[in-house]
Amino acid sequence: MNNFIKKKFLNKSFRNKHFLYYNFWEAQFKNVKFERCIIDNSIFCDVRFENVLFHNCTIKNSNFSHTYFLNTKIVKSKISGSNFRDALRDKKSKLQIKISSEEPTASFDFLKKNSAKKLKLSKIESKIYYALTKGEGFYIVKNYFNKLKIKKAFKIIDNIVMKDKKIKSNLNNFAKDKKFNQKWIYNLLNKNKVFIDLIQPNPAMNVFKKLLGNDFICGFFGVNCLLPGARGQIPHLDYPYYRFAKPGNKIPFKAKKNFFLNCQVLIPLTKFDKTNGSTAFLKNSHKLNKFPFKNDFKKNSFSQLNIDIGSIVIFNGLTWHLAQPNYSNSKKRYGILAQYLPSFLSPQLDLKKITGKKVIDKDKRYLKQLLGINLQFPSIRK
Repeated sequence: MNNFIKKKFLNKSFRNKHFLYYNFWEAQFKNVKFERCIIDNSIFCDVRFENVLFHNCTIKNSNFSHTYFLNTKIVKSKISGSNFRDALRDKKSKLQIKISSEEPTASFDFLKKNSAKKLKLSKIESKIYYALTKGEGFYIVKNYFNKLKIKKAFKIIDNIVMKDKKIKSNLNNFAKDKKFNQKWIYNLLNKNKVFIDLIQPNPAMNVFKKLLGNDFICGFFGVNCLLPGARGQIPHLDYPYYRFAKPGNKIPFKAKKNFFLNCQVLIPLTKFDKTNGSTAFLKNSHKLNKFPFKNDFKKNSFSQLNIDIGSIVIFNGLTWHLAQPNYSNSKKRYGILAQYLPSFLSPQLDLKKITGKKVIDKDKRYLKQLLGINLQFPSIRK
């Protein structure tokens, strides 16, 4: 056995070489060419290939599991009996085998020196970051989305809501059960491409990298539809915080400074005002690290939103919030809620499973990352 464990190969060229029983476990190859080489019964697991070319090679009975291919090409080569399990490649790599591809936004960040902490934020992103950490806990970006786009999304959702048989049959029932005045709509990404834009608003993406980690995911994406007469909520924290604490209890852990388990984006599809059940926040409550009591709404002065369509609300998941009752006689209050989590948390909704492959493949921005395409979440083993 020829052992080259953890060795570094830089600016090398191998021609007509026979690699038989070579061990390159955790080695690094950069700017290397393999020309007309035979690789037989050799180990390349956990190897990093960067700017590497395999041309006219024969690769057989070798182990390439957990290997990283960055701007690497395997062309005109014969491959047989070899293991590429859990290998990863970036988009610049061209390989004769099918392995997982990672988005540029999340690709191999652990191999680079620059981290999320060093990410430079724009002026508006800096304001959002401050608001979610040292500020009031939420930030409103006014007139961000084109109103025609929001109206289009509203029409799609409203058609679904109004086709609901229970809602439709109770429209003229003055004293109807309040539960028929609310409906959640899911599976948005398959309904229209407009929702693909809404799930990844630019002002939030870089901020969430700093707060949740470079490869953060979207764990929830749905529309909360409050019809006239819908009941409100009690003050609360969303997933995963309600899994750790009951009302009145402290969150039983403290993560590192300015690192959180939940950040959210609220996108009104209708005007939000004090009559139709708009969301209310308690300013600075994210600093309490505590789950609110039911009666904390009466004891504290919550700020209720009064914003038009096109605006978005970005907030820290630790900020106390609730939807107010829709007291109006005719106003609908529809709002998209998108929830973003660190990649080590299992999402509430399996967006990866329910979203069509064509929808995912067409997007060139954050969608693959947000759906956790290359992530595997814990499961109960039999």
